Amino acid sequence: MNKLRIITIIFALIFFSNIFLIQNTNACKDIIAVGEATEGDYNLLLKVRDPSRPGLQVLCIVPKDYQYNYRYPWTGKSFKSTVLHKFIGIATKDDVIPNVVKAGMVLSDAGIAYGDADSGSRWVNPTKNAWDDFDWIRYACEKASSEDEAVTLLTVDAVKKLHATGVSENLFVVGPKKAVVIEADAFRYKINEFENGIYVMSNYPKELWKSQVLRCLPIARSFDTTAEKAVRKGQTVRLKSIHGIRITGISDDSITVKPVPFINALLTKSIGIVHEIKIGERKTVGQFSVELLEIQGNKAKISVCYKFKAWEDEMLNIIAPRYGSINVQDMIFFSRLHKE
Repeated sequence: MNKLRIITIIFALIFFSNIFLIQNTNACKDIIAVGEATEGDYNLLLKVRDPSRPGLQVLCIVPKDYQYNYRYPWTGKSFKSTVLHKFIGIATKDDVIPNVVKAGMVLSDAGIAYGDADSGSRWVNPTKNAWDDFDWIRYACEKASSEDEAVTLLTVDAVKKLHATGVSENLFVVGPKKAVVIEADAFRYKINEFENGIYVMSNYPKELWKSQVLRCLPIARSFDTTAEKAVRKGQTVRLKSIHGIRITGISDDSITVKPVPFINALLTKSIGIVHEIKIGERKTVGQFSVELLEIQGNKAKISVCYKFKAWEDEMLNIIAPRYGSINVQDMIFFSRLHKE
């Protein structure tokens, strides 16, 4: 008899400001620890939810054999669905039985947990019958008996066959045997499976970075693109793309920086804002994270990357010392980190 290797933690941390390092609270955050990364014979999923609807968040249990109607995403034709696996999720109070359940994170009686984080792509089903992220998760969790079945339902069925969803998502599936991270929109998907390790992600693409031509490619060539170089006053640093940061001043122990071009400042609500960064400090400037490494005369050595890559790196640095012994208490601690 196989051991059930899963404990799933589901948190709804709502309406707190600066809930995670560098990020704002209006975003989902997911952390996975599986296999040899955890303290015991279990796998862990932490989900910090951004409530997409106003109202109280409640726990909702959907029993096995419960029935309700879906709509085909393009035609709107109704079809009946029967729940094969009882599940519990967190939903807004009006998104529960007898209405169609809209849970943003769930755990089924198959021992499989699901979480998500919107990724903002416009490659979506444009019809009024498109599924939202809650439909997408529920479609898998109510039917899947294994991680592989869950992945097939989330990708081959929902994306390849139905092109169902009106949102793009990073989907997180954690079961007794392994964890799966899926980046997907209504037309494409990428799958990353692993049995050991930790994974951290929020509301942005990585594998599908280049598919978001207007949203992501102006920021950097890829999610992981970084630049480390010596700069002078007036110099602009870009990550092999359009947007960047400009050095507006260099002193003995600090630099001043602003985002460029104007559209970068406009999108990040930082028009007219100049950031001072001291040696050893890292700050978010527009879409970028800028660290001042050293100053020599009229030159400053800086490191620049996408702001969410810096968030990921910092989170992983915090988590790494606990590798091999990550437990429930650790996940609670990670959920409460803020930018200070």
